[in-house]
Amino acid sequence: MVSLQNINLVFAHKFEAQAALDFFSLEIVDNREFKIYQNSSGMQAVVTGMGFENAKSATAKLGERALEIGMKNGLNMGVAARAWLNIGIGGHPEADIGSGFLASKIIHRNSGDTQFPAPVLTGVEKAAIVTVDKPELGYPENAVYEMEAAGFWASAIEYTSLEFVQVLKIVSDNKKQSIDTVTKELVVDLIKEKLETISDCCAQLQSLVNEYNNAYSLDVASLEIIKSCLESYHFTVTQKIQLKRLVQRYSAIHLFAQLRKIVELTFSSSNELIGELSKYLSRQ
Repeated sequence: MVSLQNINLVFAHKFEAQAALDFFSLEIVDNREFKIYQNSSGMQAVVTGMGFENAKSATAKLGERALEIGMKNGLNMGVAARAWLNIGIGGHPEADIGSGFLASKIIHRNSGDTQFPAPVLTGVEKAAIVTVDKPELGYPENAVYEMEAAGFWASAIEYTSLEFVQVLKIVSDNKKQSIDTVTKELVVDLIKEKLETISDCCAQLQSLVNEYNNAYSLDVASLEIIKSCLESYHFTVTQKIQLKRLVQRYSAIHLFAQLRKIVELTFSSSNELIGELSKYLSRQ
């Protein structure tokens, strides 16, 4: 099997997750606020619980964990991009039970917010995903209805680049076979039948992440600047990600000398440092 060390999987329920956890040899490593899993290659997963807020919180928790572990195990690991895949079931007005769809757009019905995942994965049909607060029984649009994708997106996009946040939903109910027929056993079987598709999506994402990390890898001098900044100021998890991306941009457009000049100045906070780095780039 392809090594999938830079993949994070997000599930709402343990019975949605179980077949994939077994397939990828993911074992529980944290059982506090949310159940978090990891395998020997570094692939991770989290079970969020139902709903937008749970998905948002659990995804953020996994993102923070991945970043902190990366920083502890080696700074270069801490700045490597990871890909995120939300996997789960949903209802669709017409599609056959067991059909799989990648999100072409994600609509949060409660807020009206709409997001558009990058169309980087192949081999699976695309569809709109509508995140609702309670199960949709009427299926008013030609879309997949579920309860977590928008929450997942809201957090995952803070930890990586747009193309590395994807959603895969498997149809569990439709107008002919209502949500009342959905059992835990059915969900387990639906995910199990889509393991090859899930594995292929993960392999595609890992390949894209490898290309990205190789293209935007940081040299020793850039990594030392990040380390120096982290030692000089207090950074939140989000600010650490912002700092990494800024240093990558300075390095990519050959502004390392200016980067060094800026970080050698004295700032009152990490936020002020990030603001100055961003301001200089905006003028280029």
